[in-house]
Amino acid sequence: MLSAAPVRRAIALVGLVAAFVLVAGCGSSGGTPPSSAAATVQPAPTTDLGGVTLRVANGAPWQSQLTAAGLANTPYQVKPVAAPTAKDIAAAFASERADVIIFSDVAFAGYAAADLPVSIVHAIQRPTNVCGVIVPKDSTITSIAQLRGKTVGNGVGQASELVAIRAFQRVGLDFGKDVHRVDLTSPADVQAAFLSGRVDALAACTPPAASLVQEGRARWLANGDNGLWDAHLFWGLSHKVLNDPRKLGAALDYIRRVDRSFVWGNTHNDELVAAQAKTLGIPVAQAKLAYAGRTYGIPITGQVVQSLQATYDSLATLGRIPADKKVAGLFTERFNPNLQA
Repeated sequence: MLSAAPVRRAIALVGLVAAFVLVAGCGSSGGTPPSSAAATVQPAPTTDLGGVTLRVANGAPWQSQLTAAGLANTPYQVKPVAAPTAKDIAAAFASERADVIIFSDVAFAGYAAADLPVSIVHAIQRPTNVCGVIVPKDSTITSIAQLRGKTVGNGVGQASELVAIRAFQRVGLDFGKDVHRVDLTSPADVQAAFLSGRVDALAACTPPAASLVQEGRARWLANGDNGLWDAHLFWGLSHKVLNDPRKLGAALDYIRRVDRSFVWGNTHNDELVAAQAKTLGIPVAQAKLAYAGRTYGIPITGQVVQSLQATYDSLATLGRIPADKKVAGLFTERFNPNLQA
């Protein structure tokens, strides 16, 4: 168990905003890295996982997806751990109440800054066109360059923030300095700012971004396509799990099952959307936009590591997380063979 002071420092670094938030401060928490023995710990076979309880941070949507795909019959118990914000997830991991996390690249940049005791073992590729910068449909603004000096709403900690940073850089502008940025910390505030006309443009994800575009109330100036966002989710395991063969075996089996459920979902989109809309309590139309396009598991490679490093470096330009942090230490390629489809 971590001592109280490092736990408080790690949690304090993670801002209490929306589900995909960034670290709000700087500094570090040492955590407890895997012991040298962890490098030789082998995951137990699935036949030896009875009695294991795997605690998955925000696991309800994944359980819903596994159930819809017919893959929820695990030989171990899965216990979803409610952690609606990045701060809650940091607390769950620092206090060892959660074993497994799957979260966005933007959030993991924050966790890297906080030195959260987690190792990334696998990744998921999502569609890239669900986050970006939108303007009202009848706006006279037709390019990112025309936003200089304008008021831009910003969904703090969403991947759209990353898209905006890079889109502005491409035209020689600084998203942190060349606009009047209005930081918005809840989905309701994000949508209200746009619909009220309070902002000239909005950097946001779906919902509401693509929903507003589909409804004919907005159009994209830029989204995650064309290299502006790699759209990765990352699987993280607590350091304690890496030293426990049975929990490690359960965690790897769970990740394989979710990968297989995405393969199923790519050809059964209507069933997947219906299940997730019910679990998340959102309209089917919004869920359909969020799950449009192929999603699939990918192994940890140098390219994946560099992607998170580039994400971290871009987000650091806003000053919320310390610059010059290296993220490679978060990753391990050791389990790539175990996680092949």
